[in-house]
Amino acid sequence: MVNHSNFVAETRLLPHRIVFGYYPEVVNNPGKEERVLSDLVDGFLYKEILNLEGIKESATLQKLVQMLAFRIGSEINVTSLGNDLGVNRLMVEKYIDILEKNFIIFSLTAFGKNQGNELKKGQKVYFWDNGLRNRIVKKFKPIALRDDIGALWENFVISERKKKLAYYQTYKDTYFWRNAQQAEIHFLEIKNDEIDAFEIKYNPNQKAKFTRSFTEKYQPKSTQVIHKENLWEYLL
Repeated sequence: MVNHSNFVAETRLLPHRIVFGYYPEVVNNPGKEERVLSDLVDGFLYKEILNLEGIKESATLQKLVQMLAFRIGSEINVTSLGNDLGVNRLMVEKYIDILEKNFIIFSLTAFGKNQGNELKKGQKVYFWDNGLRNRIVKKFKPIALRDDIGALWENFVISERKKKLAYYQTYKDTYFWRNAQQAEIHFLEIKNDEIDAFEIKYNPNQKAKFTRSFTEKYQPKSTQVIHKENLWEYLL
């Protein structure tokens, strides 16, 4: 998008992109973003995918997508999701896999090396596009009026960072980290046993802490904070 327009314009539009995303149909139809996103959700997500995958329980998939959309940035428990939906965990795992294969969502798993107080089976789900996520939860308020800006910013940064890695064919494994005391690192990139650790904060003045229980065990190559003022260093 920077190449398509210019850096100044795209920087100015960042709050808009965080809410409405980067789908080409959205970018090319300014002023009609909500309608275009509604068409994408109702057409592609809730019709084409159902038909392609032969899914008959459409209501279950729709409810699961909504539940995942409200949980971005938080760990999910597939058994709990299944209980809320009235299906077993295998069905939830199947639907999550379908959504991942169709590039609606992606998962991060918890990183750990057999440390007793680390989460080993944790999973977070993010959406590849913020606009699609916001249409699913029907929430298009400007970022200054939102109570979910932290989760929305986390989703935006991680999804766009993963797109950059894929575009430049930079092959790294990606995780999050958390221990039993709830100390957390939002995003890890690992290649050849070297770890780059990232905290993601919208506000550049918000403090970010890389807990010693992580840094002393894993000796990361770098620890970095991504916020709204240095975002482009990590995405361009």
